[in-house]
Amino acid sequence: MNDEIDKPIDPSRQLPAGRGLAWLIQSLALIRTQPARLLFLAVLLQLILGLSQVPVLGMLVILALPAFSAGLLEAFRRVETGGALPASILFVPLTQKPANGRLLLLGVAMFALAALGAMLVMGSSDAQLDTELLQQIEQGNAEALGQLDPELMMRVLISALLAVSISGTISFLAIPLIWFRGMPMARALLLGLQGLVRNWKPFTVLGLGLVLLLAPLLIFFFLMLGLASSFSPISLVFAALVMLSGLLFQLVVLGTQYLSFKDIYGLPVEPTRSLRSDDDNRDGQLLA
Repeated sequence: MNDEIDKPIDPSRQLPAGRGLAWLIQSLALIRTQPARLLFLAVLLQLILGLSQVPVLGMLVILALPAFSAGLLEAFRRVETGGALPASILFVPLTQKPANGRLLLLGVAMFALAALGAMLVMGSSDAQLDTELLQQIEQGNAEALGQLDPELMMRVLISALLAVSISGTISFLAIPLIWFRGMPMARALLLGLQGLVRNWKPFTVLGLGLVLLLAPLLIFFFLMLGLASSFSPISLVFAALVMLSGLLFQLVVLGTQYLSFKDIYGLPVEPTRSLRSDDDNRDGQLLA
């Protein structure tokens, strides 16, 4: 392992609140550099996540989510340095030892904590989700959402938000610490949480900025629900806008994740143990 990767870093570094807005602006600028290739990788990730409905394989996909996230973070590094973005970059963290095992272990921890939070929210409810109705929702039937019990639907939404919040918080800086700095999972979790706490001001500003960006997406989503049964051209337009906006929002968040990590901890000279040169990356790879 490269000595630069193992070099001690300062966990006490504190940044001003304005850095949160800077991360957001810089993330948008990075996406504008290679939007088509980054969108391709985001679409590819969504296709992979679609396999989460498949028994056994779905669980592996969920546990591998930190590794796929690390692949997209590596993509942002390549964008910043002018490197190539092959489709295979998404899978590189799954092939590199010992990072792949550490990222999968982080996936287990994220899943366990998110499941525990969801159980605490849903456990006190006597209502049960109808299996047939749940299958219709998973198949994209928007009308089925209206048949859910309002109280149960609220609990499901709170449960989902809690799961995302827990897993997102513990992994936000831990994933790049494992991938770029080669840290063990436990140390990455501890140091990542320290970085979040010590820099709560810029992360609060960043969170507010992301909420403002998310608001139009939510408006489009609810408009699409209202038009879901019409199958008119305008409903298809709204559906396409929601999908595109969701992918772009995902990329913005990942961009801020990369930039905030680099700002707080810095990147080593040799950031990853992925393929060593862009020439090697191009050989036999499918370019997005």
